[in-house]
Amino acid sequence: MARPPLRDAIARERCPGGTDLAPCENATSEAFELWGFRTAGTITGYERANASQWINQDIDACSLANAQIYDLTSNIDVSGTPSGKQLNTMLNWVTQWSTSDALDAMNAIAQLMADPTDATQLATLQAQWHLMVVHRVDADRCVQAASALLATSLPGPGLPEVPPPAMTLAQN
Repeated sequence: MARPPLRDAIARERCPGGTDLAPCENATSEAFELWGFRTAGTITGYERANASQWINQDIDACSLANAQIYDLTSNIDVSGTPSGKQLNTMLNWVTQWSTSDALDAMNAIAQLMADPTDATQLATLQAQWHLMVVHRVDADRCVQAASALLATSLPGPGLPEVPPPAMTLAQN
């Protein structure tokens, strides 16, 4: 059975919607999935033909040029209370995750789609993926701390767990 077009599959498995991060979360998942298909040797001709365009759109979704990311980084006023400080720190980690870690990882993927043996870009992808993991955990930890201070359960930022990227191409 043929795999559905990638964008349709991502739309069906959206990261938690209704947040400023949803477009970047979806974009990051898509870029890493495309790289996974490429390294596994399972990328379709349709996906290969559209990958560059899609990844460029994905990069835009996590940049400050995206209105939702801009809103996230400029239109939230967090109080100076202990719980507010935790939420402000969470916001800083989320901003780092989206506008630096994920963005740099997707830029590396864009380069690797053209040259999957580029050692510099492979190292960059691995390093940025590691930072994405660390910063997701840090953001979640801040929300947990704020929740404890408020004696209530606050929703987390919903950053996705991105599987580790493959570093070599499958031999077919």
